Amino acid sequence: MSRPDEIQGVTHKIKTACGNAYVTVNKLEGKIHEIFAILGKSGGCGKGTMEGSGRLASLAIRSGASPDKIVKSLKGIGCSNSTPEIHSCHNALAIIIEKSVTE
Repeated sequence: MSRPDEIQGVTHKIKTACGNAYVTVNKLEGKIHEIFAILGKSGGCGKGTMEGSGRLASLAIRSGASPDKIVKSLKGIGCSNSTPEIHSCHNALAIIIEKSVTE
């Protein structure tokens, strides 16, 4: 399905140990179509890794992968900067995708 010129979505803010992550989930016909993810004011690798994860999640969804499989894959990832609630930036992305499926 090609992307229309306009699409509706919601941007979620979620606090991670590396700063605030902003994840925009756009839906088309009630289903997730694309995801944009950035890591607040960070730069370099952290920001690039978060953006890349959002792009890969979008590609996977547009290629037929279910959001549930993406969530399952990302949810277990941890890092040394984890908090009890958010184990990594990838985990934060999984939380938002999971939440977006039910919205």
